[in-house]
Amino acid sequence: MVDKPHVCKQCGKGFAESHALTKHTKKHLGQPREKRHLCTICGQRFGEPFYLNIHMRKHTGERPLICATCGKSFADPRSLKAHHMTHTGERPHKCNLCGKAFSQSVNLIKHIRIHTGEKPYVCSECGKCFTQSSSLDKHARTHTGEKPYSCEHCLKRFAEKGTLVHHIRTHTGEKPYVCDQCGKCFASSYELKLHDRKHSGVKANICSACGKDFATKSNLSVHMRTHSGEKPYQCAVCRRAFADNGSLKKHLKVHQSVPIQTLPDPCVEIGLNERLYFNLS
Repeated sequence: MVDKPHVCKQCGKGFAESHALTKHTKKHLGQPREKRHLCTICGQRFGEPFYLNIHMRKHTGERPLICATCGKSFADPRSLKAHHMTHTGERPHKCNLCGKAFSQSVNLIKHIRIHTGEKPYVCSECGKCFTQSSSLDKHARTHTGEKPYSCEHCLKRFAEKGTLVHHIRTHTGEKPYVCDQCGKCFASSYELKLHDRKHSGVKANICSACGKDFATKSNLSVHMRTHSGEKPYQCAVCRRAFADNGSLKKHLKVHQSVPIQTLPDPCVEIGLNERLYFNLS
């Protein structure tokens, strides 16, 4: 049991660290949190130096807190505590609507929004609503084009940290997700989930026209266009249409510094209005 020597005189709640008690006490006093501590790298402000120090580890990559059970490292005490519960199986926070239990109270709060339909985080650009602030942050980057996560191996940049982590494995060859049926390894949990269907025989995405099965809904959607004839992806240069985005991208290469006489119809017709080459790269 974690020792909590710092006790609130107002309500009796105990805390392991004094800074946590100080933060809690302000709730009783009704004091607004003054954020005097500034991150000189990104400009974010914090009410306590402790939280600024924790935040700085996002920039430095420092993870000084080590799990005594498996050796995994963490940047902040809360993440270490939540991780420790994966070893103990402890889930003290229970949903009173469906009974599902969680290791962290913040995950319970997010879960309850599934029942209530609450989406308190609103995009100021387009008005789209989200259940989590992290989802809003990711969405906002579709408007700004910001890609804050950079690969240390090739300097390629990404909008989401998870995408960066997966990309780095293309350099390291790491495949941490192992199939417990056959031992095959994968770089992502998603790839493992798709692979598991081979063992389980689950066919979740079946074409109603021909009965063919697909690993993902998106692959099924693309396949269905072979039956419907739908071609929603159109070339902005020659107006040729395609059933999927990959085919359009492949087609666009014919417009990049290719002599007009080699371009297939209807690209040739468009090319006649140009001088000699398409230079669209």
